[in-house]
Amino acid sequence: MNFCSTKIPLSKAKFIGKTLVVFILSLLLFFPTPALAFDFNSFLNKAVNEIQKVDLNKVVNDIQKGDLNQVSNELQKIDFNPVINLIKNTVNSPASVDPSIAYNQELQSYISKLTVDFKGILKSIQELPNLPEKEGQESLATIDSQLQKLKEDSSNRAKQFDTWSSEQKKKYEELLNNINTMYQEQQVLKREVEAKKAELPMVERELGLEGSQYDEAYNKYEKLNREIQDNLAAARHVRRELDGLTFDPLGLKSSFNEEIRRYEGKNQELEPLRNDLKFRLDRISQLRNAVESKKAELRSKQSRIDTLEQNKTKLESNRQTIAEAAVLATRMSSFCNKAENDINLAKQNIGNVKEYADALSSFSDPEILGEIKDLATLVTNLSNKVSQGI
Repeated sequence: MNFCSTKIPLSKAKFIGKTLVVFILSLLLFFPTPALAFDFNSFLNKAVNEIQKVDLNKVVNDIQKGDLNQVSNELQKIDFNPVINLIKNTVNSPASVDPSIAYNQELQSYISKLTVDFKGILKSIQELPNLPEKEGQESLATIDSQLQKLKEDSSNRAKQFDTWSSEQKKKYEELLNNINTMYQEQQVLKREVEAKKAELPMVERELGLEGSQYDEAYNKYEKLNREIQDNLAAARHVRRELDGLTFDPLGLKSSFNEEIRRYEGKNQELEPLRNDLKFRLDRISQLRNAVESKKAELRSKQSRIDTLEQNKTKLESNRQTIAEAAVLATRMSSFCNKAENDINLAKQNIGNVKEYADALSSFSDPEILGEIKDLATLVTNLSNKVSQGI
């Protein structure tokens, strides 16, 4: 029995229809929310306009009549190139995404691979009417293998894009957590600086060193300190003179000792005043240094925050895109999972076609026509969903 005439066009219609199902699902995979770079309505309209070129009611009627050449002609009216070009020209990788992920490259690669896969399947289907039975059976097996590979790739892509989505969410959340932590530390430092700044004037008032009084006290401290040092130097000089005096017929030792006691007495009066001033000045200096230290720490913290803010600004400027990319990756994963189910269904249908091809002398048998009609109904239902934006 030749693998042509009525038998092969029926399988041709069946596989073209099934290919439409998977291809449309793949296109649905890439449609974004209205906030994406391209207008979803424009995308949807292009897809629907192409699908509506096919009179699906006529397809079903032609199937029932057994005129499957007309079915093939109707299905081949669909041109997905405008839709594919729209996707390729408008879907870009989100900014500030880890270059190692190469999201856009992966997306374009996936689109290209899907296109090649479906073109290969369509080509195989279109060649079926011209093949002898044996080669036709081999071609069916090849299509079966192609669908299996597509299923495996869909599964791998699902895992890949799920991982990408999780990584992007984790990266964004980690950055926000770091910034929030830095902000909290910054707020603590700000409060500490304000507390020190508020404490400083109170201590200054308490110590009587407010405003210009601090400078006056510092000058007084310097003067007292110099006077004390001068007295100490003078007392040391007199003591050296005294130590060198070995013969004292005039009683100079007594005079020298009195002069030393006078210098020491002056210092005993001056040192408490100097030490009091030094304590107050040191207290103010310590507090001022604490304020400056906190300010320096705050500046350092602010610098770190500014660095994070720069990264955050870059990320936030594209946050919507990244969020939508994550959603898109999730939709890709969802599509891959659905594609697996649909491919399994297609493989089951292939199995049925093989079984009928072996058992039936003609594809005009009501059972196989029922199989193909069910597939046509599936395409019709899917096209309705697309037109409704589902």
